[in-house]
Amino acid sequence: MEIPSSQSEKIVYYSRAMEVFGERMISEMGYKQYNSQTDLNKKVFFQGLYFNEDYEVLKRHRGEKIIYFNGSDAKRLLMSLSWMKTLLSTKATFLCQSTWNLPLLRAIGIKVKHYPIFFGNLKKLKVSYKQSDKPHMFMTSHTGRDKEYGIDKVLRVAPQVPDITFHIFGSEGENLDNVIYHGWIEEKEMDKQIRTFQGAIKGGSNGVSETLAKSIMMGQYPISYKKIDGVWYAPTDEEFMKFLNKVKKMKEPNLVLRDKYLNYYKSI
Repeated sequence: MEIPSSQSEKIVYYSRAMEVFGERMISEMGYKQYNSQTDLNKKVFFQGLYFNEDYEVLKRHRGEKIIYFNGSDAKRLLMSLSWMKTLLSTKATFLCQSTWNLPLLRAIGIKVKHYPIFFGNLKKLKVSYKQSDKPHMFMTSHTGRDKEYGIDKVLRVAPQVPDITFHIFGSEGENLDNVIYHGWIEEKEMDKQIRTFQGAIKGGSNGVSETLAKSIMMGQYPISYKKIDGVWYAPTDEEFMKFLNKVKKMKEPNLVLRDKYLNYYKSI
């Protein structure tokens, strides 16, 4: 599915909560930042609606609208009846990043489609996978939200697979023999490191996160706690260990999964 285009110029309004992705759309995807004076009647991609200020911009905009829900912005709708009313009275194309958003948004009355997007330049992500008998796996989290992201499962399993190293980015913690907390580092530095790894671990929602997308595009073998099309599914610790050990045996890049997602999700 391609987003219909009625103008050559691509314009994005992004919430301050989505600044990183909004700026990437501008620097890597050919968008320009929304100007309320000159772009009022033009087609605009609204990247996240998190705050009153975002809904005020939406209400004033007269042109064609594409509204994209990333995750918690959908949940935040429950905080405000006025936000719900604004969306229900707005003619727009509604899209969301992960399937777990769909029941909530549809229960509110919003006609939304599941539409995973990689906010960046897919061409930059080259196949780099190399087999290793001692794989390095990685995941991302935020300090204080480790359980939400599934770090607890890694900490339970890690002692049972001592030849596998787990890298956790974005969160602070105490390093173990085969668990390394990197904390927050620049994205370029993280990308440089994960190119040499063998796969991502996806906790949290069943959405195709940027971390998972990068692993797929690099030809790696990611593992997810939730069902995600084509990705190894490990809801239990036993299945998690099974797939971790399977990674060691994968001699060639995971090109089948990579090709599937090149076609599946759209870099708008």
